[in-house]
Amino acid sequence: MAIIGTKLPHNTVIVPTHSTGRAGQKVRAIVIHHQASNLTGTQIARVFASRHSSATYSIASDGTITQHVSEADRPWTTSGSDPDNRSITIEVANDSFSPSWTISTAAMNATIALCADICKRYGITKLYYDGRRGTLLRHCDYSATACPGPYIKAKTGYICGAVNAKLAEANKTDTTTDTGTLYRVQCGAFRSKDSAETLSKKLTAAGFTNAVVAVKQ
Repeated sequence: MAIIGTKLPHNTVIVPTHSTGRAGQKVRAIVIHHQASNLTGTQIARVFASRHSSATYSIASDGTITQHVSEADRPWTTSGSDPDNRSITIEVANDSFSPSWTISTAAMNATIALCADICKRYGITKLYYDGRRGTLLRHCDYSATACPGPYIKAKTGYICGAVNAKLAEANKTDTTTDTGTLYRVQCGAFRSKDSAETLSKKLTAAGFTNAVVAVKQ
């Protein structure tokens, strides 16, 4: 079966530690985790295997995105079937450790880009944190863990704002290319003025603005 996932540049290291399908649920949220380590996609795939866990994606400190589970399947990331059945999960590498657990600028930018891509593809119109009710979720709201760490927690509003700005930009109608040219739609041409006026009345009755214009050949 084909792997469903992002079209952003990424590596693929699929792990077997996941559930097939999502128990009939649709993707409605994203969970951002921190690795509590600084691993590449290949390295964290080995950790997933040893710990009987997984995430849909991991992001390394250099910004490289790696997919580990098809988006059609449930990852084993957030301590239970809820929210994993309805979420895409992302493990982000830390470039410093306790107590700050920061992530690099490259990892942050990749996280924002991936979240925006996921939102666009699944019709998530706004990314926001509201405990278990938001579209951005935290591991610590589902189990006794510090994940996603103090740095990502403090950046939650920034991440949501940056993602929502990308979504707004994608949906914005481009009004900057107006050349001043008007395009007319012609519905008919008649040699008889009466025939032209008959059609004009029908168009008016149907709610279409129109005009009868005489054109010399």
